[in-house]
Amino acid sequence: VQSIAPVANDIEFYCQSVTLPEFDIQTSEVQPQAFGPVVRRPNNMNFAVLPAVFRVDQDLEMVKYFHRWTQHIVNFDNSNGYYSSVDGALPFEMNYKQEYATSMIVDVLGPTGAVEYSYTFSGAYPVNVGSIEEAWADNDQIMTLSVGFTYDTLSLTCSKGGLVTDVGVGSTVRAPTPSPFNSNTSIDQIT
Repeated sequence: VQSIAPVANDIEFYCQSVTLPEFDIQTSEVQPQAFGPVVRRPNNMNFAVLPAVFRVDQDLEMVKYFHRWTQHIVNFDNSNGYYSSVDGALPFEMNYKQEYATSMIVDVLGPTGAVEYSYTFSGAYPVNVGSIEEAWADNDQIMTLSVGFTYDTLSLTCSKGGLVTDVGVGSTVRAPTPSPFNSNTSIDQIT
């Protein structure tokens, strides 16, 4: 994403919180032998929206940044007429994804401040920029802005080495036991 606001270089300092996504594997129900019990088999991975909360600075540069990014995705402004363009897009015209999508990295820090785990979201862009509530009662509160991001792919890295089979301390991963029903087994041999 092009630098569309000066705050873009410091965006990680404005991010107050991120809710890391759940892993949602979609399944289908099938009957392996066309009869008998129904079992579930995975068929897709669904990526949920990535919610983040950003602190807003006194000049509202963070709000302007996300509004400009959103306008770069879909030009929502027709205040200068239906034939006025912004970044080459007419009102309510969408740009190409490679022009507005980016990669986002969220690092999970350990107790010492070292990166323990990293999430990389590729093809990310905002799909909703939240509303901002202003009230006299919130005079001593920091203004925040909620932003939801969608993304195409998710990759995980970890600063510690190991295999996928290293589930945790003291745990054991066992290979699935072979079925007693195979082509060489008769029903009398199963106890």
